[in-house]
Amino acid sequence: MSEEAAPVVEEVKVPAFTEVAGTDKDELITSLAAIVCHDAAVEANADNLNAAITASGCSVEAYWPTLFGGILTKAGVDMDAFFPQPGSGGGGGGGGAAAATEAVVEVEKEKEESEDMGGGGMGMFGDEDGGDGAY
Repeated sequence: MSEEAAPVVEEVKVPAFTEVAGTDKDELITSLAAIVCHDAAVEANADNLNAAITASGCSVEAYWPTLFGGILTKAGVDMDAFFPQPGSGGGGGGGGAAAATEAVVEVEKEKEESEDMGGGGMGMFGDEDGGDGAY
């Protein structure tokens, strides 16, 4: 009896918050502060972002809250667009079955029309009834 070795699965290491450093850390902290502001239904301006960052016990370079606040408070920016609603996943697709069904129905109608047009008129060889006589 031969024993098969189990497949080796490499584990993907996702860095912990404590392992994120530098500008990545500042950007992450500011992003999370923006989410906190959104959840609290307050404007995500630089002052509110700074307040959330300070309340969390963190600190970032001064330009991050200003940068994020400037972008997020512009007219037309909808924070809800960043958070998909439950059950709204997927997208696209669908509707193909209905279109295919319509195409099949249309083809069947065309077949019926061509079959109904049968007799009456000149046949291929000049007979009046479409020709079913012997030649």
